[in-house]
Amino acid sequence: MHFPSLSRQFTLLVSAVLLFAYLCSAQENYALWLHAKDVVINTGASGYNVSGNNYRFPYLVRLTSTDFNFREARGDGRDIRFAKTNGTHLPYQVEWWDTVLQKAAIWVRVDTILGNNSTQRIVMYWGKSDAVDSSDGSAVFETTNGFAGVWHLGEEGNATANDATSNRLSGAPTGMTTDSDVPGVIGLCRNFNNSYIEITGSAAGVLNLPESGSYTMSAWTYVPTLPSEHSPVFSKGDRQYQLKILRTGEWEFVEFGNAGVGWQSVSAPATPGAWFYVVGQRNGASEYLWINGECVDSSITTYANTAGRNTAFPVHIGHCPEYTSWYFPGLIDEPVISTVSRSADWIKLSYENQKIIPDKPTISYPVKAFRIRLDSIVTITPVISGTVDSLTISPAMLPLLFAFNTANGEIMAWPMEVFTDTFYVRAYNVSGYAEDTLIFTTFDPATASFNTTAGNRVTAPRLLGLAGGGNQRISIFVPQTAFVRSIGFSLFNCKGVRVWSKQLAVHALNRGVNSISLSGEIAGGAYFLEMTTILSGSSTPLRQRITVSVMP
Repeated sequence: MHFPSLSRQFTLLVSAVLLFAYLCSAQENYALWLHAKDVVINTGASGYNVSGNNYRFPYLVRLTSTDFNFREARGDGRDIRFAKTNGTHLPYQVEWWDTVLQKAAIWVRVDTILGNNSTQRIVMYWGKSDAVDSSDGSAVFETTNGFAGVWHLGEEGNATANDATSNRLSGAPTGMTTDSDVPGVIGLCRNFNNSYIEITGSAAGVLNLPESGSYTMSAWTYVPTLPSEHSPVFSKGDRQYQLKILRTGEWEFVEFGNAGVGWQSVSAPATPGAWFYVVGQRNGASEYLWINGECVDSSITTYANTAGRNTAFPVHIGHCPEYTSWYFPGLIDEPVISTVSRSADWIKLSYENQKIIPDKPTISYPVKAFRIRLDSIVTITPVISGTVDSLTISPAMLPLLFAFNTANGEIMAWPMEVFTDTFYVRAYNVSGYAEDTLIFTTFDPATASFNTTAGNRVTAPRLLGLAGGGNQRISIFVPQTAFVRSIGFSLFNCKGVRVWSKQLAVHALNRGVNSISLSGEIAGGAYFLEMTTILSGSSTPLRQRITVSVMP
């Protein structure tokens, strides 16, 4: 009888253990999990808007405290599972799980994501205290599906950058510190500041991509300002391939060819101060540059050179191995190299699925109930946080001389009438909206009482409007208790320009109704009539404004 060698026995034992672990995860009874929820993958027009199917796709699932109760799961997320609606297990990798921030990022390999479909679902399970950890990046980012290297860059800043694929192409950092890991688009990323990551042993092997081959490289990138020197995201030397920002402020994806071909590049303007998903792609004689899911250049520019193609350098992330001054001066997240040319639908879905979805905004006015007198002009500005796409107020029909600024939520009020009303202001973004409620009450100061120096309570004259057959006289009512020191009138057109004014002596007024001539050439139309009164014993002017129509 033949027995295998000890090394062969060990190999068989390891294979059996791995097979058993896979079968256990694939055949788990999800009825034993306490919690479950559907994850909707919407590729329709109201979602990712992707028309074609994508196969064996790493789909990113984000969790936050608004849609997931982290206290119901294990502290490290090891009891998370994903399955099709028929119970078939889906491989996944937990990239980031933070119980303090209550956020998580998990990659799930979905065998088919249907295009133009708004109802496709997978199921997430959690809540099993004895569940073993089955997170496995190599089962999600399969080398048989073209993934050559996937670096999440979520480790501590100066730690080895692990490759999620089974190729295990680890990256050794140079010039990084423990503080180089910072928040990125997906979990944590690395801050490249005169530092880089070298992929160990990558001069040869799967990352030694062939000339005019089929391959794709992508990354999320952020630079605070455009660099003054060439700044690679990926580089395998200046004479093999690079994805970089040029010193001229443009993105460039370039491949160097032999036999006098030289550099073949596609390019597009770069923009600082924001995250961008940048993809360089080669497919035989064709070359493409994609930014945020859109192809921005496919017209190759050639710079001929008689030098030969140099494949001796290893791959660097954030640096060119040939030139010490070529560093990427910003953040890089999720750099990926694939040995296939990904489809347009794959690239678009990757961007749409991975892009940052902002939290709902917040909006709050410093005071919720405003009491405003007719003689006042007030401006109320809210405190807004988060990304805001639009601001609205309801009811949209505002009172006369009220204005709402749709850019910052500011409300300007110059009340012309007495009322009490409630308004609702909303701040919207793609994640939803926040609302604040405001109550405005306006009042006529003519009905208010004031204390004189002698302690007598008096009331101010009341502006009644225009009277007379020709509508050219101002009517006011002077209460018996009024002690008037001075009174003046002004007439403003609808643009706020004063077109007439008059000041009266104290003795010109009688108790009761008074009529004052509206003298001068006043054209017919709508105006604002203002009366300014100063009572005896007070230095505070009382202004009353009403809308009037002057007869032509």
